[in-house]
Amino acid sequence: MKAFVSILAGLGLTWALWGQEAAPSVRLNTLGYLPEARKEATVEGGAERFSVVRERDGVVMLEGPLGEARPHGGSGTRLRTADFSGLAEPGEYRLRLDAGGTSPVFRVGNDVYREAYRTVMRGFHLWRCGTAVRGEHGGDVFAHGACHLDDARLDLVGRPGERRAATGGWHDAGDYNKYVVNAGVTVGVLLRAWEDFGPALGGIRLGWPDSGGEWPEYLSEVRWEIDWLHRMQADDGRVYHKVSTREFGAMILPDRETAERYFAPPSTAATASFVAMMAQAARVFRPYDAAEAERCLAAARRSYAYLKAHPDNEHADQSAFRTGTYQTSDDDDRLWAAAELWETTGDPEVLKDLEGRLREAGVRVQDEFDWGSVGNLGIFTYLRSGRGGRDEELVQEFRDDVLRAADRIVATRDGQAYGRTMGDRYHWGCNGTVARQSLVLHAAYRVSARRVYREAALDTVHHVFGRNAYGRSFVTGVGYRPPMRPHDRRSAGDDVVAPWPGYLVGGAHPTEGDWRDVEEDYRTNEIAINWNSALVYALAGFVDGAAGWRIEGPPPARRPDVVFVPTPNKVVKRMLELAEIQPGDVVYDLGCGDGRIVVEAAKRYGVRAEGFDIDPDRVREARENVRTNGVAHLVTIHQADIFTLDLRPANVVMLYLLPQLNVRLMPQLRELRPGSRILSHDFDMRGARPVVRETVEVEDTGAGDLFFGPREHTIYLWRVPWEPGE
Repeated sequence: MKAFVSILAGLGLTWALWGQEAAPSVRLNTLGYLPEARKEATVEGGAERFSVVRERDGVVMLEGPLGEARPHGGSGTRLRTADFSGLAEPGEYRLRLDAGGTSPVFRVGNDVYREAYRTVMRGFHLWRCGTAVRGEHGGDVFAHGACHLDDARLDLVGRPGERRAATGGWHDAGDYNKYVVNAGVTVGVLLRAWEDFGPALGGIRLGWPDSGGEWPEYLSEVRWEIDWLHRMQADDGRVYHKVSTREFGAMILPDRETAERYFAPPSTAATASFVAMMAQAARVFRPYDAAEAERCLAAARRSYAYLKAHPDNEHADQSAFRTGTYQTSDDDDRLWAAAELWETTGDPEVLKDLEGRLREAGVRVQDEFDWGSVGNLGIFTYLRSGRGGRDEELVQEFRDDVLRAADRIVATRDGQAYGRTMGDRYHWGCNGTVARQSLVLHAAYRVSARRVYREAALDTVHHVFGRNAYGRSFVTGVGYRPPMRPHDRRSAGDDVVAPWPGYLVGGAHPTEGDWRDVEEDYRTNEIAINWNSALVYALAGFVDGAAGWRIEGPPPARRPDVVFVPTPNKVVKRMLELAEIQPGDVVYDLGCGDGRIVVEAAKRYGVRAEGFDIDPDRVREARENVRTNGVAHLVTIHQADIFTLDLRPANVVMLYLLPQLNVRLMPQLRELRPGSRILSHDFDMRGARPVVRETVEVEDTGAGDLFFGPREHTIYLWRVPWEPGE
């Protein structure tokens, strides 16, 4: 960044002036919008009308009046809203005002958030500690050598002169220390994003230089942090609170930092967060590496046993440090730990522990949460579970509570001129908190299918990328006028003008006008892993474009196209064998009936699977089948019209439909990635030549099939792109 400092000094400019350049009169998401989504901009000034102009040829695509002016905050500024939700055609546009003033260029498209998602996820890769890193962005190269290879000393935990290996993991923020409690909410949110949106995320290449093998790139990055966390566990199950220098280091690259680093004593908050992370990782990792899953689960159980034997909160003594403390009570961490361990194991004793904690006074879904209040993560896991044995009254109580929390967020958004889900509340790291509210909103959507919650979740993304008082992006290297001087030692210590890309800065506080794009302002302009993980989740819900916007609302108006006939189990197993399913595959069953194919795919191969059926009775039956088989962490059943679906997240598609319906699906099936497999039971797909046509004889199948006695079943297999056929 040194070259940029010199340039500005020569021009006589200050960083404060750079950071406080006047905001544009039109403030909107400078990345753009999904075609089907609501689209709003906030306008300051005397304009009465707006128009949306196509960038390539100046054609006016839409125009209309601005909304009624209303005062904003304590400033007295009057702001109006431009609603251009009717714009759905993909392309690049600007919004113009009749009184003068125009927006930055923005885009409409189904993939409008994908590159931002990639960049933010790559930020984690560039945060790696204990190894050399290198990344390219915007024509610049960002790199440093291997750092902190001698982590760390044990002098401050009663073992003077000794060391213990603690290399790896991610640097925590703008500094190079590593804290277990903040790793907790970070890893928990990242794994929740995978569990909620894994089929979409798994199909997006991140381009790690060490990618390959059976692990999805996304999970390989989370595993880098998990590997470090294993090293933080003491033999008795306690977990050391952090690895840190005694004081914050200089603004230099990490491979140049030579100050000694030390373990801090254990804490029960760190130990409980460790349990939650390891238990969640165990079930998410299992399809890709059973041995690593068992290692994580064993570590979780060891630390959970310590917590059970030591019920009191134990703080870490950090008096020898002047770095971040992340000191917190452990009640919320213990709740989250019990939730993840129960969901992974089904242990009834752990469920008893969890439900006892959920019944404690004051335990509720919080509108806003962060590293010091992770109870929401446990509640969401409990609500999402397909396991039996839960107290259904307690489940309903928390379903109602998540809806109340989401309704409060929506009401706050509706009362704020920028559609900000936190309204006019500003605190340290509030940009991350806004993004993290998307977890509450998606949780509410899953139990209600109310579109308003998805819209509000998307408003968290709009705020981060420009619909805010500054009219600019808060993420380095992404969007319009992104931060140039974050509080980040790498950006300060290298010779590249641009900052390291893909990092969400903390944001204004204590008031809206208190953000400065100044390196020294760690209060508002630092970066941190917990804020980035929140933004990953917020973006993950919408990287899938039209498919990600699919609404599971009231039952579709039309009747099912076919009568449900179950596929015999022998045929199900053979179809899955012919599909040659590999770890990381995503299976879709179109017209899933009772869900037997997706359940078998999850049980037998450990892959994610989604079933779709238009018949609400079949959907209920399939969801019960998923629950009783204990595969809800891998299988999702949707009530949907299959002819409206974006099938691109899948690479294995199963069909048991009539021939004319297979043909009707062909335009959607053509969009599948090359190498994807399509299998049909009994019915061909005219115009596509199958690579396999196999007959399976099924003996007397009894009540599992409408046909009794021996019968031949035909399985067809196509690979994308298929060859033309008769």
